[in-house]
Amino acid sequence: MDGFDEKIQEILKLVVTCRYLAARKEYNDILSALEEPVVSAAVREAVTLYLEKDDTVQTMLKRAALIERSIHFVDTSDDWILGADMFGIQTHYRKCEDDENAIVVKIEGKLDDLPLFEQMAVLHEIDLYKEWAPFCTSSVMVDKIGNAELFGYLCVGLPMFSRDFLMHAYAGDCMQEFGKVVILGHSVEKHPDDSKEKSVPWKSCGWLHKRMHVQDMEAVVEALSPNTAQMKIICRVDLNAPLPHTLINFLIRKLAGVILYMIQRQTVKVQHDDQCNHAQRIRSNHAFYRDWLLPKLRHYCDVKGWLQPTIKALGTDGLPSLSTGALPVVPPTMDTSNVETEIEVENEEEELLSSGEVVLSSELD
Repeated sequence: MDGFDEKIQEILKLVVTCRYLAARKEYNDILSALEEPVVSAAVREAVTLYLEKDDTVQTMLKRAALIERSIHFVDTSDDWILGADMFGIQTHYRKCEDDENAIVVKIEGKLDDLPLFEQMAVLHEIDLYKEWAPFCTSSVMVDKIGNAELFGYLCVGLPMFSRDFLMHAYAGDCMQEFGKVVILGHSVEKHPDDSKEKSVPWKSCGWLHKRMHVQDMEAVVEALSPNTAQMKIICRVDLNAPLPHTLINFLIRKLAGVILYMIQRQTVKVQHDDQCNHAQRIRSNHAFYRDWLLPKLRHYCDVKGWLQPTIKALGTDGLPSLSTGALPVVPPTMDTSNVETEIEVENEEEELLSSGEVVLSSELD
């Protein structure tokens, strides 16, 4: 197509790396180039038709628009209700006027002294959510598409109340443009591939268990340093049940209100315990962690002039490159001498929190 093939291939390469905004820029550059007088009508028509018909290009344009909206979204709502304020993390919610069973939850906070690489591992390994997420009784990675797109099954269980859903989510790498990673998703009724749908461990619906619907979910992670990030999560959720005020308060304070804190704790564990399940996944999945995620992180550290962090779970592969002159980094405010002991001491507390036994006894009095 008269020199445009190479530019189209660049778009496809950027999509593979989840750089949707950069891919859209290349797309717009092609459209501008097509308007040049030197481009023949036949070439212009052929390239335009290809771009309009190619599924990858069209999906990229849709995702780029959604990602950009999330990055630049300014919340002007004044009806947020503070549900929880703990560990430096605030959780707000508001009921939806157009759906009496739905609520919008906003969780935001700063994650200090936590390495970005391990944070991404905690978020990525969806089938390990049941090990750390409050009240998560089951989590399964149903399907992995590319490096940062997946279908994941989750079940949240409380005494006398259980909900499950199948989540379709993808991530956009906007580090070079805005220093952010954006994760977008929503629940689906079933996997589009019948063979994959068979592996979804749906629970039978009944009086105590139903399907819930995550109508929209967006998470924006802004990297402030190799060990600091600002995170904001907004979800619109239909629990498929009437929502009395007491139930909303309980769910916000005991579930949503601690989710970022639990991410923090799990990240610390991954950082220092190279035998934990997340660390073993990091070492075994070379294609994602060593060959895809690690180069992205190191490149961004170079661009920002940050010291390269040491990633214990990767062993020698996680050492900083000597060419950068960087030294291993230990978060300055974290005493690592007794972190393993602290993790062991807190395990029992974490198990009680996850089971719901402690919080429910006080909530139902």
